[in-house]
Amino acid sequence: TSGIDLDVLARNKYDLRKALAGLVRDLRGERENDNYQALFASDAQSFATNSDMAMIFDETSYAYNQPYAGSTKFNKHYTTLIGDLKAEGEEFDCAVYLDRHEKVRYWIRNVENKRTSFWLQLPTGKFYPDFVAMLEDGRILVIEYKGAHLYEQEAPKRQIGDVWAEASG
Repeated sequence: TSGIDLDVLARNKYDLRKALAGLVRDLRGERENDNYQALFASDAQSFATNSDMAMIFDETSYAYNQPYAGSTKFNKHYTTLIGDLKAEGEEFDCAVYLDRHEKVRYWIRNVENKRTSFWLQLPTGKFYPDFVAMLEDGRILVIEYKGAHLYEQEAPKRQIGDVWAEASG
């Protein structure tokens, strides 16, 4: 109806298909985000946590991609091996801080996309915080470290983290 000849459409069918797939993907993303935000707008005060689906961390089920190979010895990591932690950088510095903090009983490097890892739901998938720690008073602390330059784009993670923190106490 827009005056494009059939032979032109036929020649460009792959580009057209790619453009339509992108449009559908964008529309689905908007729908997912809108539905996710509607949960917070209508029902955020009634979010709750319970121990029915508690995470159990143990040496035999701790899954990771690469073992930590740095020279710093960690004394409070929950398992003997530490997964997916580089021997330098901001997340490494955060791990050192946790390991040396007097109020941390033990901590674990939370590895993305593993069945036994802790996660929170985002509009587009699961969010795996960097660390989970048990404090000396028995409370659980979940830590996601991000540089200041990523603050704005991480708003959905902050939002679900705030709701989870409030609901879990």
